[in-house]
Amino acid sequence: GDPRTGAAASARLSHGGGEERGALLAYGALGLPLAFAALPIYVHVPRLYAEGFGLSLALVGAVLLAARIVDAVTDPLIGWANDRLPRRRLWVALALPALGAGMLGLLIPPAGAGAGWLFGLLVAVSLAYSVASIAYNAWGAEVAATPAARTRFVASREAFALAGVVLAA
Repeated sequence: GDPRTGAAASARLSHGGGEERGALLAYGALGLPLAFAALPIYVHVPRLYAEGFGLSLALVGAVLLAARIVDAVTDPLIGWANDRLPRRRLWVALALPALGAGMLGLLIPPAGAGAGWLFGLLVAVSLAYSVASIAYNAWGAEVAATPAARTRFVASREAFALAGVVLAA
């Protein structure tokens, strides 16, 4: 198997035993904190920057849209790079600290933070989130040797992500 993707180990996971259950939980659990990242951006950030820093909701919306446009350009590039350097766990491990730091900066901004701060941190958070989630989703397609086992891994990820959305809400 390919040591970069864990295909050798995944062959052992395709039979559905206790080892697979542990791997399902370990893989799926990352879906929960990743789900926490998306909701606050669209629920709490507009209010925080409008009420806390006096930005108009129209300006906050325009900044959110501009950041999403940047995301639309960068996401395919991240996917392209991820396919050429398929060290999924490394991509995720490098992106998560950046995501955490960006979320802190976004949700606990310095005094006087304005539209520029909001845009910069939204782009940074979106980039880190995209790097982590694109690698994580691709990893789910590679983690098991059979279609049935891959389905179980993806279902685990999505169940944890759903729980994360519910908890974040």
